[in-house]
Amino acid sequence: MSIPPVLIVEPEPVVSAEEAKAQSYALAELSDAQVNVLIAAATGQLDGPFGVMMRCIGEQEWRQPFDQAETTYRLPAFGNVAVTGVFIGSEEVDEAEYAAKQDALGVYVEGPASVTHIEFTAGFDVVPANIKMAIILVAADIHAKVSEQGNLRSFETYQAFTEQYSNPEVMSAATARVVQALLGRYRGLSYA
Repeated sequence: MSIPPVLIVEPEPVVSAEEAKAQSYALAELSDAQVNVLIAAATGQLDGPFGVMMRCIGEQEWRQPFDQAETTYRLPAFGNVAVTGVFIGSEEVDEAEYAAKQDALGVYVEGPASVTHIEFTAGFDVVPANIKMAIILVAADIHAKVSEQGNLRSFETYQAFTEQYSNPEVMSAATARVVQALLGRYRGLSYA
């Protein structure tokens, strides 16, 4: 599959500002609007075929174009995938003329030759707590990187030594390790 998929309908946010503020002291003092922007940025970093997870988090709709006359069409491995329509040009193919199947690599469709695109939904019905927590951690990490609070802080004992007590790079690396551990079992395969 050489043509990348196209997002038709974006997912609703899977973490609310209230949930994020309750779980992260770094986000607790921000306005809901600020937290929502951070959540959207964090979700974008993790979600979809080009995100860290390489799978869809919240329910969303996609279109996968095809440019070759085949009878088997593989969809991207986005996790929970359900085919909603098979098209030749602008005409939808009758459901009786194709079959959506699944194997170890994900969902594929067997149908007529010359299919131009397939539309499908992907994402979790209920988003696992690990993924929600990863989104909150990434949102807090983004905030730390772009705010004054994320700057390196230190103190100096006159002509003796300087002690750094908050290093954003170290904190970010630690956050990345926690996020990787939280997402490990939910990662998808890359689309190819």
